[in-house]
Amino acid sequence: MSLTCLQIAKAADLYPGRVSGAEHLFRCPRHEDEHPSLHVNSAKDVFLCGPCGAAGTAWQFAAFLAGVDPSDKRGVREWLRVHVLGDHNQGNQTERPPSPPVSIVATYPYTDENGELAVRTGMHALANSIPITMPNHITIRLRVTAR
Repeated sequence: MSLTCLQIAKAADLYPGRVSGAEHLFRCPRHEDEHPSLHVNSAKDVFLCGPCGAAGTAWQFAAFLAGVDPSDKRGVREWLRVHVLGDHNQGNQTERPPSPPVSIVATYPYTDENGELAVRTGMHALANSIPITMPNHITIRLRVTAR
């Protein structure tokens, strides 16, 4: 599974503008943008920012938002780790509290524009959780805590 330009825009928490069919407009974070000029076409899975002169695929979009060249895989992966996976700790393990026992129940690979693995995330089940099956046949687990 790969990330789409629209998923990246939402993960970056871009200020949304209007939507017209498959065209989604956002305020570009790379320049002063009072009127949304960053276009994301969800049907073609591409982006375009006219004032910046930037356009391309989802991988190139992540690189654009990260402020790095698309060939800088480490920089793009770091940006994806922080913005898509929500890991704002940036590797500082001393601030992270101890984790409860978990088991991985599913993994999701995200690939770059060349199909190479960029980042892998997983769905975890806590040891003290209750499984609940949703109508769409997805099972989630609610954590049980004592008060």
